[in-house]
Amino acid sequence: MPSMLPVLGLSTPCGAFSCLKQGASSPEVEYLQRQLQVAGFNPGHVDGLFGPKTKAAVMAFQRARGLEVDGIAGPRLWAALDVQRGSGQRPVLKRGLSEPVVEVIQKLLAAHGFDPGTKDGIFGPKTERAVLAFQRAMGLEADGVVGPKTWSALSGMVLPQRSVA
Repeated sequence: MPSMLPVLGLSTPCGAFSCLKQGASSPEVEYLQRQLQVAGFNPGHVDGLFGPKTKAAVMAFQRARGLEVDGIAGPRLWAALDVQRGSGQRPVLKRGLSEPVVEVIQKLLAAHGFDPGTKDGIFGPKTERAVLAFQRAMGLEADGVVGPKTWSALSGMVLPQRSVA
């Protein structure tokens, strides 16, 4: 049975997101680092490790956006980053996409024990099958699309199981 444990790192649930802070190590930290880069803030090497440079980039972003400057990637920082990207939320991912964020999803699936195949940023049939299996295991609607609920579950939050009638 696949592991339902959260991804390793110093993170706690923050609504639909994880709060990430210095010392965390996960694919979600890598996603944070990429989003900081897109927003024009340098987190250092994009490696999934929340080190001093990532913390400095988080603090600079918080300062620039008028947020509380605590160096923690919490819900307000995530919302500001996502609005910066123009979507207002994390991207919806589905089969056929080829983007760096797909590699983050592939790494998160693997961390939960679901094999997405090669972690190459291409949302192909094997990644879709892994998403479907993960969604079924978590009691989510199994549609193969990574939307807000699947993002939350992959980020280490435990969602309530739906009852099967």
